[in-house]
Amino acid sequence: MNGRTYCFFLGANSPSGFFSYYDDLIDLGRASAVYVIKGGPGTGKSGFMRRVARVLTARGLECEYILCSSDPDSLDGAVFPEIGVAFVDGTSPHVVEPQYAYAVERYLHTGAFVDTEALEPLRGDIVAATDAYRSFYSGAYRCIRAAGEIERSIDRAVITADATARAIRRAQGIARREFGTKAASAPGREKRRFLTANSPKGVITLEATVPALASKVYEIQPTYGLGSEMLHTLRTSALRAGFDVISCFAPLDPEGTLAHLFVPELGLAFTTCAGAVADPYRRIHPEGYLDRDLLAANKQKLKFLRRTRDALMEDAVADLAEAKRRHDGLEALYHDAVDFDGLTQFADELAESIIKKYL
Repeated sequence: MNGRTYCFFLGANSPSGFFSYYDDLIDLGRASAVYVIKGGPGTGKSGFMRRVARVLTARGLECEYILCSSDPDSLDGAVFPEIGVAFVDGTSPHVVEPQYAYAVERYLHTGAFVDTEALEPLRGDIVAATDAYRSFYSGAYRCIRAAGEIERSIDRAVITADATARAIRRAQGIARREFGTKAASAPGREKRRFLTANSPKGVITLEATVPALASKVYEIQPTYGLGSEMLHTLRTSALRAGFDVISCFAPLDPEGTLAHLFVPELGLAFTTCAGAVADPYRRIHPEGYLDRDLLAANKQKLKFLRRTRDALMEDAVADLAEAKRRHDGLEALYHDAVDFDGLTQFADELAESIIKKYL
């Protein structure tokens, strides 16, 4: 047991709306137990998971915290890889349903600690508050979708086949040094995550996760998509060599653009986040592969596109922030009806039972 903790997101506010990698929470075929928590807003799901995590990490267990991209101060999940146990908020928008019900996944319901009769007089307020906060996501996603299109236009304006080929060759050289040249008898496994989120606090990256998982860090500038090309090459090579990886995608292109790559077995990370570590092993600048004349010819166009993209993201963040403010108001309506003392006691009891069973 190493006791380390680190954070990722499993969901993204993306151009297509809410995008989920919650199916990648944990390998169900190897998991001991996955607790799927159901319950309404403000009924203590996040606090319950934090309480369990506090007990388990105090015993030296590693914990991966899964944060909510729409409220980074809230917890959507917690994974304890050393014992194969995970907790996850299974409610909308990332609805989680069991594949191996009761054999692996078990339901927990915070509704057992809610006085539903106390909420009856608040029915109209709850309905109005729910409809109000959801309406702001529509505006946020329209802006994010437009920003994603502009991001692709920026890349298309300057990326050439030659620049891509040079970036890939550089990545192949790094892969040979780090992973060797032989294919493993079985490929590595991949977990998909987000390290960056379009959130009510702005576009944020969980920088502290990089040094938590890696002692050797390559910092790659995310130049016009060339950083992603390098990361895809490194990902393919690591998996071929039999190493498990954590692939972190960009929320503006959650199925295509890689922004970070971890190879935990080697204590190795490749990140496009400048400043995540003070002294990275290598800093790589793919802009050197670009055609300088092409960049010069598109200088004003690129400046306009970046400014427009950033303005759209500012509007998206404003809508996400307002959605969160309205959602906080919704949660407050439930607060007095929840038996938080009882929920805390249940969390402590469950944590102790996990310790007895799996430690």
